[in-house]
Amino acid sequence: MNKYFIRTGSFVIDMSIINMFAQTLYKYIFGFYIHLSFNNLAHDIAVILFYLILMILIALAYQAICYRYIKNSLGSKMTLQNLINEGESKTLEFKENLPKNESIVKTVIAFSNTSGGKLIIGINDKREIVGIDDKEIFEIQDKIASIIFDSCCPNILPEIYTLNLEGKILLVIEVSRGNLLPYYLKHHGKDNGTYVRLGATNRQASLEMIQELERQRVHQSFDEQIAFDVALDSLDLTPLQKAFRNLTKTLDHAKLLSLKLIKQEQDKVYPTHGLLILLGYYEHVEIKCARFKGTTMAIFLDKKEYRGDLFST
Repeated sequence: MNKYFIRTGSFVIDMSIINMFAQTLYKYIFGFYIHLSFNNLAHDIAVILFYLILMILIALAYQAICYRYIKNSLGSKMTLQNLINEGESKTLEFKENLPKNESIVKTVIAFSNTSGGKLIIGINDKREIVGIDDKEIFEIQDKIASIIFDSCCPNILPEIYTLNLEGKILLVIEVSRGNLLPYYLKHHGKDNGTYVRLGATNRQASLEMIQELERQRVHQSFDEQIAFDVALDSLDLTPLQKAFRNLTKTLDHAKLLSLKLIKQEQDKVYPTHGLLILLGYYEHVEIKCARFKGTTMAIFLDKKEYRGDLFST
């Protein structure tokens, strides 16, 4: 049996090796063998060309993967360096060493309750990269993961990883904004252990802020929430009903429900804050309306602002 060889520069490629590799690859991809016949020159050339193209494509794919990996790695380092240069912010905080108190947990909670963020350990207050001891890196990662898991409620699962910048190891704790708002320190409770991010600092959330976080969790605005402390039969809906009649429309129970001006809870009907706003129940609330041309918001025409009862005046 004849053997084919191809010389490329100083390398000699044994085609029997390529043939064996390609056959194996082809076997597992397509489920059958392709053999060189060595009797039909045109057929053998076609097969060799096929294998060569296949090898080139594999090499190009490998090169592209390596290039993308290097580019992403360098891009991450450049992005991180830019963040460090900009300093601490709503979504970024630096620590020189692993804190021994609750500050790291408060930061993670604040990030989860606000816009997410990165906590980078190994950078001092002067934005200098001091790094951390790489011999203790795994121990520090485990310790941080345990502290966060044991201290936060609901549980927060941050991404913890290392980066090599200027030859020094940095530990990055990356936190996304959570969906189970509000997050708080377990042993302090929700009222005293909820933190949010304000600028580059962590602030304990007020009761009103906690309530707002709870509304965000259920994707419900303030005007859609039930006003449990106000009885529906104590409200005068006459002005609102009159306004609807002037538009030749009827404001009945079904319409109030569809407009979310009332809601039913455990077989009892309550007004929502939206209905109370329309009736001027909240003096401090302002309604802003805008008018646009057509059915899109491309061309603005006019705007008006209202306070108090919209329909009695």
